[in-house]
Amino acid sequence: MENKVRLLINPEFVNLSAAEMLSSLSKGEMLGRVQRFLPALKEEHLVAPGTAGVRSQVIDRTGALAREAIEVPGPHSYHILNYNSPGATGAPAYAAYLVDRLAARGDLDHVRKTPKPQKIWDWEPVSKAMGLAA
Repeated sequence: MENKVRLLINPEFVNLSAAEMLSSLSKGEMLGRVQRFLPALKEEHLVAPGTAGVRSQVIDRTGALAREAIEVPGPHSYHILNYNSPGATGAPAYAAYLVDRLAARGDLDHVRKTPKPQKIWDWEPVSKAMGLAA
């Protein structure tokens, strides 16, 4: 309960929530935000509200918003939490960084021309069972 109270009195969270709510409720507010990136956009172009996913922000134990992406490596997975996608600007660079990290862990070893035998997932028996392999 204490964390929830800290969150509700955190000025950064309150300002972020208010700005998001205002732009969801006001076409003019949304237009102003989008025009920073697309100055030629006109209000008549915004014909109907769209749907978008909710980007949950990770909150630490003190109630502060986590600023950076959090990487959680697992034995057979690699999770990225709190990543606020920059779209076309930073996504390719971040993807290249992640490929580097996964390669360093050995997670991409199966992609090489002479792959190691797979214990968890082996495509050959699956593709044969599906009638895809020759």
